[in-house]
Amino acid sequence: AVHLDSLSARIAEAAVPRARERALRLLTYRERSSHELASRLTDDGYPHEVVRALVADLAASGLIDDSRFAHNYARMLVVSRGYGRQRAMRELIARGIPEECAREALDAVAPQEDEEARASERARALARAGDTPERLASRLVRRGFAASVALRAARNELGERGESIDSEEAS
Repeated sequence: AVHLDSLSARIAEAAVPRARERALRLLTYRERSSHELASRLTDDGYPHEVVRALVADLAASGLIDDSRFAHNYARMLVVSRGYGRQRAMRELIARGIPEECAREALDAVAPQEDEEARASERARALARAGDTPERLASRLVRRGFAASVALRAARNELGERGESIDSEEAS
């Protein structure tokens, strides 16, 4: 038993620099949340104790920062991908960002009061010839806009184009 304890200690000791090297390689590729990094290292087979200590050390040194990650990722989701707040929130939480931190990031990047304007902008980009408001609104809902916001934006966009707002009214 003494021999196994000694072997376990030596394995854990050897895992520390290897885990750090792997973490730094992962962070060189792109910024990650502490949860993402811990998950990747654990999946790679590093002991939980080593991963926990390493993630805490990297957070203390500023190499990982969940708040910074959340703001940058929220900006990318909303600005580059055109997601609404609901979808962006789900994506942030899926990356291991605490709900409060995700909400703060979204409030800074995509304030709730601007959601209607973002939905209208997205409706312009997503509208296709022959669209019905419902079809366009469903694409906006999949992007993470609330159903009521999506439907208003779709109706406004299709109304501005002079297209039929409701094909049933024409019958």
